[in-house]
Amino acid sequence: MTGPSPIPLFEALNAYQKTEAMRAALSLDLFSAVAETHGTVRDVAARCAASERGIRVLCDFLVIQGFLSKTGERYALSPDTAPFLVKSSPAYLGDTVEFLQSLDLVEGFHDLAGCGRRGGTTISARGTMKAQHPGCGSSSRVMGPVIGHSAPFIADLVDAKADRRWRCWTSPPATGRLASRARSATPACVSRQKTTLRSPKSPHGQSRIP
Repeated sequence: MTGPSPIPLFEALNAYQKTEAMRAALSLDLFSAVAETHGTVRDVAARCAASERGIRVLCDFLVIQGFLSKTGERYALSPDTAPFLVKSSPAYLGDTVEFLQSLDLVEGFHDLAGCGRRGGTTISARGTMKAQHPGCGSSSRVMGPVIGHSAPFIADLVDAKADRRWRCWTSPPATGRLASRARSATPACVSRQKTTLRSPKSPHGQSRIP
């Protein structure tokens, strides 16, 4: 059938369902459960400490969205899910929900009509771009795997023969496994190109390449 379709409209208005299903799955560590069990509803529910009915409904929705597959009564991870949503994976991205779904970011989308009338954010003068914004800390902590994947491409943009210092600062200082990975990934790739690197602490909490 050809002609106008309301499907794009309904998909846009119902997009929150996909977001909340992903948030629920990450909170339950459902993808790790599927990876570490036989993928049955009983096994996954036991691993997640959740009801079988609730897990079945959530898993079926994730199958429709392409995050899981289903054969008979067993669920399995999709090729794009396994490396990024299983906690044991070094490329795990599930922690990014802390930043990407933080109140500071989501709040800015609650009144887009107001933003359109004003010509900018309605939550503060500069929104999440203001200096020393609390979101900078969570971003540094949880975006490590993303930076890790980007590091080789960033390194390609750096002139390995240039006689200059390369500095990487975070604001506020981030700690933990992911933050360490974020700070070290790009310098490591650049150092392979024999670029001179130094990583001093920033007195002003800014990130820049001088």
